[in-house]
Amino acid sequence: MQNDREENKKKTVTARLESFKIKNGQIMITFSLEMVGCQVKSISLILRSQVKEKRYDFVFTTKKRGGKTLVRAQLPLKTVDWEQFYWDIRGVVQNDGGLLDFRIKNRSKFQKIWMLATGRQRFLQGKRYVVYPYLTNSNDPAIQYRIRTKQDNWQFVLKEYFVLLIYYLVRPYWLAKKIWLVYEKSSITAQDNSYYFF
Repeated sequence: MQNDREENKKKTVTARLESFKIKNGQIMITFSLEMVGCQVKSISLILRSQVKEKRYDFVFTTKKRGGKTLVRAQLPLKTVDWEQFYWDIRGVVQNDGGLLDFRIKNRSKFQKIWMLATGRQRFLQGKRYVVYPYLTNSNDPAIQYRIRTKQDNWQFVLKEYFVLLIYYLVRPYWLAKKIWLVYEKSSITAQDNSYYFF
């Protein structure tokens, strides 16, 4: 059975992100599978960790739409025993070859910009922690959970958007310069670019 699954992993399953948000205390994700004759077995929220294993299964419904399968899934925030920092979303489908793991991918630039613009963050545990959806560098949907900071307010977010607007206005000028800017809020943690830089 394991060998069948390993062999089946060589096949490609494309799951295309349609929407991803936190609303009414639920993580809600909609995506389409471009694979005929497959059956979705599970969609899970998984803690990104090498030392701990935590997994929570979404409740989902499927509907055929043309040659695709439309999947709507949701998971209540309160059912998750949250830990910092990153949580990935993974799925399993069954086809003629057996079980096959798949990832969901965002193919829309508008979706990425919309998620950045709207934020949709929620505060948990007496507003001491913040949880929100985001897209990874490889365009996979994921969830981040972390301690709330003083920068997690609308005034600070509006300042960030204002600076982003200025950046795009003067971008052609700065592209000609050789400047590296490394930034982390409050220098609490070094992540992604800052981590590798240091």
